[in-house]
Amino acid sequence: MLSRKLLILGILVTACLGTALVGCGSDSSVVAPPGDQQPLPVPDGLNATVDAQGNVALSWQASANPAVAGFNLYRYSPSPSRESSYLKVNGAPLTNASSSGEIFALGGDFRVKSVAAGGRESAASQLFHLDPFSPSDNVQHQGR
Repeated sequence: MLSRKLLILGILVTACLGTALVGCGSDSSVVAPPGDQQPLPVPDGLNATVDAQGNVALSWQASANPAVAGFNLYRYSPSPSRESSYLKVNGAPLTNASSSGEIFALGGDFRVKSVAAGGRESAASQLFHLDPFSPSDNVQHQGR
């Protein structure tokens, strides 16, 4: 009789601990805190400037969202060895809403993503086609 009571007690303790560790309900998946579920704002307003020396800078609107810790910049560079056709061109997230340097010298197609402190990214901005030789052709494309 004592062993039966211990067995029942063990089952009850296991059931109670399981509920406490997993939570109530039928969904036992781990749920992120509410702040981590909010999508980050997508960068917008991409614009390029070329100074008198021919230096090109790409800028975009900074977000006031406190979850945004920086930005990642991607260049269209298809390769059969990668799953994505866009290649991240910065190492650490950019802390300013702009970037300049040799990466823009020959132009190309770029996208920007907002980044949270933990590395989570927003969806990509709309495609920005950069042509440093014809600044009037620099344009943020809708729907691409």
